[in-house]
Amino acid sequence: RTGRRRPSIRPEDYPNEQTRATPKPVICLVKRLNPAQIVPHREIESPAGEENALGQLGTAYQAMGDPQRALAHLDSALVIARKTQLGQQEVDNLGLLADLFSEAGDHVRALEFLKHSDSANRALDMQSEQGDIAVAQARAHAALGNVAGAESVYGPLGL
Repeated sequence: RTGRRRPSIRPEDYPNEQTRATPKPVICLVKRLNPAQIVPHREIESPAGEENALGQLGTAYQAMGDPQRALAHLDSALVIARKTQLGQQEVDNLGLLADLFSEAGDHVRALEFLKHSDSANRALDMQSEQGDIAVAQARAHAALGNVAGAESVYGPLGL
């Protein structure tokens, strides 16, 4: 997806290679995007700012391995994006939610979010996103052992 991405996590961000601690940039991102700071966006009626802050928090919590908090923030960001017709952000949030469920091993749910992401993407006529969504759909189908489903995703793309 071209929008919101996970914070970059490099090996040098870890105290040592044996430790599976949360990387420093992710901790800084969560501290910088304290949920209390989202309130001013609501007070000045900036849904795009609120959606962005919630989405970034969700992405950071996902990178930190906290799927419950990630889900709560990404879901809230999706609701705002849909309500305020922020099309690109809707596609991004749907894709991030699909990633979250895929990482949790719930590929059926991931496919549901990818289907909605694909529909929203097509409505916006954003060709650049189509490949990323198709690859994610094919991987989810493959994880479920559905080779025909994985192959069917690539057919319409001419791959």
